[in-house]
Amino acid sequence: MDASKLFDGAVGLADVPDLVSAMVDVVKSISEAVGSLDAAKDVVSKQRKPKSWYVALRYSDMLIQNRAFASLKLFLDKVPCRQDIDFLCGLAAQLFYASASLRKHYLARDEHL
Repeated sequence: MDASKLFDGAVGLADVPDLVSAMVDVVKSISEAVGSLDAAKDVVSKQRKPKSWYVALRYSDMLIQNRAFASLKLFLDKVPCRQDIDFLCGLAAQLFYASASLRKHYLARDEHL
């Protein structure tokens, strides 16, 4: 047996605590990074996303504004949120304001005649 190799091994054993300490530091760093990623994921998932009925209201408003009532009917027949109370309330408000606007338009036109 070579005694120098035994000495080299003993010197290597002296480095074991430092190695273990470094490994613990790496594990802590990884844990913190994962925790940061989880926190970022939570922030992203909590960001407000528009409800499907709100997006549908945007399209229905566009159709109403352009007086594309045949297309509006087709849209309303197919839109998945057509039974949603929030969507129906919003649609009723859109139609109310559109009818009021048309009424004002025709009253103003009749006054000029």
